[in-house]
Amino acid sequence: MKLLIRLTILLLIAGGAWLTWEVVRAQRGRAQAVRFMSREAWPQARVELQRYLRLHPSDAKARLMLAESYARDESSGDVRNVELAIVQLQRVPDDSPQGAKARAHEGRMRFLILDQPMQAERLFRRAIELAPDGFDAHFMLWKLLDMTGRHQLTEPIFWRVLELCPVPERPLRMREWYLSEFSPGMSTAPLDEKMGVADETERSGLVAEFRRLQRFRVAEPDSPVATAALARLFLRQGVRAQAQEFLESAQLLEGAFDNPYYVAAWIALLMDLGEFDRVGELFDRWPGSRTGFEYWKWEGIICDEIRHDDACASTALDRATEAWPGTLDWQLMYRKAHCLARSGSHRQAEEVRAQAHAIEQLMEKSVQARVRKAMSQLNDPQQIAVIVDYYQKLNRPREAEFWKNHSQEIERTKQNPFGLGEDDPGVRR
Repeated sequence: MKLLIRLTILLLIAGGAWLTWEVVRAQRGRAQAVRFMSREAWPQARVELQRYLRLHPSDAKARLMLAESYARDESSGDVRNVELAIVQLQRVPDDSPQGAKARAHEGRMRFLILDQPMQAERLFRRAIELAPDGFDAHFMLWKLLDMTGRHQLTEPIFWRVLELCPVPERPLRMREWYLSEFSPGMSTAPLDEKMGVADETERSGLVAEFRRLQRFRVAEPDSPVATAALARLFLRQGVRAQAQEFLESAQLLEGAFDNPYYVAAWIALLMDLGEFDRVGELFDRWPGSRTGFEYWKWEGIICDEIRHDDACASTALDRATEAWPGTLDWQLMYRKAHCLARSGSHRQAEEVRAQAHAIEQLMEKSVQARVRKAMSQLNDPQQIAVIVDYYQKLNRPREAEFWKNHSQEIERTKQNPFGLGEDDPGVRR
């Protein structure tokens, strides 16, 4: 009996010593993992982190490090490591201090590597809920909306991005916004290259846009968004048969007709085909909130062309041209002017027509070329003046005010390059 007791005590001591050794080794391993990661020795870092996490599974920072060691290790040449990184990120709970970062990181990988924008969008929006001041999730959500053809949803996201980004980067973000406003294909070019759907030798963004949306459609076959975006792409090029084929391929998907973006694509096609009865039926079943640019745009067009109700059309088009991006849609403004004229509001019709003509002129290639040249010289006050003038003529005060302030800051910096004030000890009196 005494021998058994002694053996038990020895085993307990040995087990305790072993456990102590493992704890010490694991603690050292976390620090060692940091050193391995600084040298991009990803497999060695993973060994140390996995050992550490066996004893400290709730250490969210270590979990993020392990995810990074998988995501940045390209030695396997496939997406397996990305999937393993996502597994680690999903083990970080929302209520962890690292929860928002984990959601944003997973969203970035699903978007840029796995071609899953709708899953990524849910993750970015969740990250924003968890950390409303998180820059990365806002920035990626803006880019995702642009790259899935939902430009009409981007404006409030962008202004939040600008608010959250570091002050020195704001002119660059505003230049990106200019491209997003007027040349969405150019604004997405850097990410298209990163995703491998475009390269610098391609002059047109159409090919890259098609490849990107087709990849999204294949990766998320149960989502109607990429399919609707593809249909819109072909409609813009006047290829109705292909647009219809895309839309029909998604009409049996669960929730397809609960998606306003998909429904609006069908309405646009049916209007082009002259199937006005189907347009009216589909619009009357508009899903979700009956507001926003696309809803008011289509109500205005339907009231004008199908229901011949000029008062209804004018009201709806007024709301559409007050919402982004209707504020720049000169074609809708011309339509509104026609409706006003037919209803007897000739003076107002002339005012709207003049506004539409002014914006149409500002969209001319020669004008855009001048603004793009100015955007390439963000430290030249004379070029900034071109940008300010452009946005003022467009009646976009928020953009004009930013560039005006930026020009003033450049001038102040020139006058006081070292940022010294009167109370500065370096200033002579």
